[in-house]
Amino acid sequence: MPAGLDLDTAPFFRRDGNGAIAVKREEERQLVTKVDLADYRRVGDIAALNLLGNKTIATSGDVTLLWFFTGDPNRLLVGLADRRAKTVSMLPELASSKGFNAHLAPGGDSC
Repeated sequence: MPAGLDLDTAPFFRRDGNGAIAVKREEERQLVTKVDLADYRRVGDIAALNLLGNKTIATSGDVTLLWFFTGDPNRLLVGLADRRAKTVSMLPELASSKGFNAHLAPGGDSC
């Protein structure tokens, strides 16, 4: 399996629809930096929020961990979008310093 181009560029792996893993060149990467939530059902506290956008923190399986932007720079909102169930929910509010430490475990559990 080929490595990255150099020490600064790691290989990029992508799983296809059949579960096979392929190494992609840098120009073939399709990075997802946000999720279009127009067709997602909002679950829990997130239903009442006016979301201005989101940014992908991590993905695992069908689950994406997101930062949500509401226009309030002092409020850090982190949530989960489930592509299979087409739902989006918010995690309990975190202190700003902890938001950068949010990750997904394999299978999509947040930690």
